[in-house]
Amino acid sequence: MKHTKALLISLLALMAACQTPESDIRRVAQKYLDATGEYNIDEACLYCTDETKTGLRTIEQTLMTMLDSSYIKQNTPARIKITSIEIIDDTSATVAYHKKTPINEFDDTIKMRKRNDEWQAHMPVKIPALFQKKTHTFNYDTIGPLHITDKR
Repeated sequence: MKHTKALLISLLALMAACQTPESDIRRVAQKYLDATGEYNIDEACLYCTDETKTGLRTIEQTLMTMLDSSYIKQNTPARIKITSIEIIDDTSATVAYHKKTPINEFDDTIKMRKRNDEWQAHMPVKIPALFQKKTHTFNYDTIGPLHITDKR
């Protein structure tokens, strides 16, 4: 029994040592891409940087509310295959992938960043000002009379 435990512990340690940065990147990127491909924002947020998470939550609260649920049903399932991984340095990489859905098919890339010893998808989303949480006020007192001219 002691030998079995020692062998099992040694095997687990060897497997952990065999983890390469590329395999870690591939695992996290695939989970992130699969989650976004299925419109599962909660799941995607588990595998991304805080900046990316903020963008995803903003999209969830704005653009996703405008999507018809039938569109999401028509556009799933997503088949996503990682085609290559380029490790830039110890903390950044680029992952190329091919995504195919019943509606669309394309190739794209995502950035990966290593933060706190964990690889995370890093795709800061630029949200148009229209969808940001800033409130805009309209001052009705500044409106003058409306003038309509006929320029025929």
